[in-house]
Parts: sequence; C-alpha cells; structure tokens
Amino acid sequence: MLKSYITAAGIAAIFIGGVAHDVRATIHTINMSGFSFSPLNTAVHYGDTVRWHNLSGVHTSTSDIGAPKVWTSGTMSSGQDFDVVFVAGDGPGPFSYHCEFHVDLGMVDTIRIAPASCCTGKRGNVNMAGIVDLSDLSALVSYLTGGGFVLPCVDAANVNAAGIVDLSDLSALVSYLTGGGFDLPNCP
Repeated sequence: MLKSYITAAGIAAIFIGGVAHDVRATIHTINMSGFSFSPLNTAVHYGDTVRWHNLSGVHTSTSDIGAPKVWTSGTMSSGQDFDVVFVAGDGPGPFSYHCEFHVDLGMVDTIRIAPASCCTGKRGNVNMAGIVDLSDLSALVSYLTGGGFVLPCVDAANVNAAGIVDLSDLSALVSYLTGGGFDLPNCP
C-alpha cells in the first residue's frame, strides 16, 4: 500500500514539474464599499502586502494619527487599488486606519501582525492533524497540483525549510515517510 501511494505521488510530481509556491509574502485584499472595509482586522506577516480595492464610491485608506506606519492612498475611485507592504521596521503594530470621507460613519479598521509561525515542533504536519503521516503527503500533492487543498500553515508544509513550498518538499516528505534518511527540521 505504501509503495503504490508513493508511486502515485511520484507520478503526480512529474505532472506538476516546476510548480512552486512562495511562502515568504502574501497579498491580502481588503475591499472598500459603502461605509466599511472587508474583511476587518486582517493579520499579516512581515513582508506581506495589504491591497485596498475600492468596489464603489470614493474612499481612502489613511493611517491614523500616531500610527507606527504612515500611509495615505489619496482619493480612490471605484476599481482602483492601493498597496502597502508591512516590514519588520514598521514595528509590531497594531496599525489603525480609516477612510477620510467616512470615518464619522465608522469606516475604520486595524491591521495586525500575525504570530511568527503556526508551526510547532517539527515541519511536515501539512494538514495540521497532529501527526506526520500519509495524509500529509496526500495534502501536499493536492496543494501542489491545484487539487483544492488550502495550506493551514505554510511553515509546516515547507518541509525542507527552504522558504518555498515546492517539489523538493514533496521529495523530503516522501524520504521521511519511507525511512529514506530525511530528518524533519524544527519549526521556526
């Protein structure tokens, strides 16, 4: 059973070739419409981008006075985007902001810095079920092939700790599960 499962993973690997998913930065989209931002209370990691997208009307994304990071989008018309990258030099936050036109109507929000990692113990627990087993291999193959699996923790899926989730992580996980000599690294 294990041998046929590993062979299936190898065949899947041939089809996905050079597919790789960068785990170092994410773009978080916050929509602006009516008198609200959505979603609220977005949590980001250092290096992530927050993209405000105006769905209707005119709005701004403007940091509050005294916020540790200063930005202003200026007036944004429907369909326009505005990006801000959050870096370690910005401090730990939180980063409160508002729409200059609708602050009195409650159009306010806060960006928060997420904890450093959701991964605990060793890497490889791709599906976060608490044990590294064949279900993690299946989850990683599904993610890499676009099969619909969403990584609950990219640090755990970055099996070889190289900073990017790709075929080398699949290979490392196969090596670990088959006793091939790969030792799972610790989580960050």
